[in-house]
Order: sequence, then structure tokens, then C-alpha cells
Amino acid sequence: MSKTESFKKYTPLEEKGKGEMVVICSAKGGVGKTVVSTNLAVALSKKKYKVALLDGDFQFGDLNVALNVIPNFTIKEAAEGLQFLDESTINTYLTSHLSGIKLLAAPEAPEYADLITPVALKKIYSVLLEEYDFVIVDTGVGLEEKTLQIIEDAHHIWIMSNLDITSIKNTRLMLDTLEKLQLGGKSKLIINNTSEVVIVGEKEAEDSIGKSIFSSLPYDDKTVTQSINYGTPFVLDSNYKKSIITKRVMNLATYISGKSNVDLKENIQSSKLSFFTDKIKKMTARSDINESITENRK
Repeated sequence: MSKTESFKKYTPLEEKGKGEMVVICSAKGGVGKTVVSTNLAVALSKKKYKVALLDGDFQFGDLNVALNVIPNFTIKEAAEGLQFLDESTINTYLTSHLSGIKLLAAPEAPEYADLITPVALKKIYSVLLEEYDFVIVDTGVGLEEKTLQIIEDAHHIWIMSNLDITSIKNTRLMLDTLEKLQLGGKSKLIINNTSEVVIVGEKEAEDSIGKSIFSSLPYDDKTVTQSINYGTPFVLDSNYKKSIITKRVMNLATYISGKSNVDLKENIQSSKLSFFTDKIKKMTARSDINESITENRK
């Protein structure tokens, strides 16, 4: 497969149903996708929306672990029963969580990932969109073929990054690619761990990545670590209802449900590295590849 075949154009959904699909993605692992996906889904459920959570990492997805649930069925079984899949049967494959959300879990083993074909995937999330107000997708890292398909059909694309140099470099490359694919307009940048000691300020990050920061989440190791280890989203835990990260995720849920006047980010302290932005731009100069991608999609 050539470099550009994975970026082929997909036919958009003819109808996206009544729901909206929010894709949480990243160019690098360990930036908080799973934490944001699970807590956003629960936060929307607390606002009385009907929410489905789709694990889009078909090899190593672990949303079931993050929610402390044991699925009876996964997206593998949904794909195998595709000919019978509709609004009346989709819930058979979903796992209920005590918060009210429904999870469509990743396959139990990496070798089953190839069974989730693009055709099956599109049918599955199309049916979910008919049944649910919001479908939250936690994708695998990068722009793998099926991840790109989900991104193209999404209503909202939230790209997550930390403020270390490798995360910023890879995030810029991802955003540059999405811009070339004319998907930049519905993408938003979320910076995680902003209260941690960082060397990159808000202006440097925005200049380096080439996009304004939509939201930032504070570093809160205690809240996040306990949430993951106990399998309880922190927006459900009364012990953390006053924490900044809980309030920020609840505000993200408020925003996505149609209200824009909410607090979504904080001021990130300035960097001490004046050369940072130029360094990132030099590291991400890939106009030849981007031009090839664009040409392949015409």
C-alpha cells in the first residue's frame, strides 16, 4: 500500500441520523483520549442525553477497563451480524454502564481488528446515530484508514495533545493533514496536563501547532489516576465534583450540547524557549507529502 492509499476519499453519510458523532483522536499516545472520552460521555448522560461510547481502537481498545465493565459482545460480533443490524438489534451488542451510557467495546483480541471492515464500521455508527443523541468515539492513535473514515463522517473532531515537543510536532502534522483533506474546519485542539511544569506557553503552542487552543485540561494526577484504577469516571465521583478537571469536562459537555458561553481553558504560562516555534515548523515541513495526499483524493 502506498503512503497515500490510506487517505482515500470516503463517501459521506447520506444521513447522519438524529445524533452527533464526536471523535476524540490524537497523533500520539498517552495524551488522555480515553479519560476525556469516558468522562465526556458520562457528563452528557448526566445532562439527560442518550449517549453511546464507541471504542475505535480496534486492536488495543480499553474503554471497558476504564469503565470497569465486562462486555458480553463487542464490535466484532456487531460486524459479524451486519446483515441483521438495525435500530432494534444494535443494543444487543452494547454494554450498559451504571451512569446510563452504552459502550460498544473493542474486540477482545488484536487479531480481530481486520474483521471490522470500513463497510461494517459505517453501518454500525450510522445505526448508533439513529438511536443516540451523541456517539463518542475514542480512536486509535494516528490516522489509520478506519480512523480517518470515522473522522470524515464526524460532526466534531477533537484532537488532543500534551505540551511536550514530540506531542506538538505530531499534532501539527495531523492537523496539517486534516487541513489538506478539508477537515480542519470541524477540528478543535484540546491541550491536556496544562498545570504540570511545562516549557511551552499558550502562544508558543498555538504558533507551533498552527491552530488556536479550544480547551485545556489541568494536570490532576490524583483524580485521573484513581478514576482509571477504580474504573469510575471522575465526573461521577462526588469527591471530585469541585475539581477543576471535573468542571472543565462538564463544561465541554455543556458546549457540545449547544451552549458556547462556558469556561473551557486557562492561561498557560509562557515558554522560556524562544526557538521552540521555529524548531517545530522545521520538523514538520512535509509539503511534498501533503500535496501527494491532496492529489490522490481528487
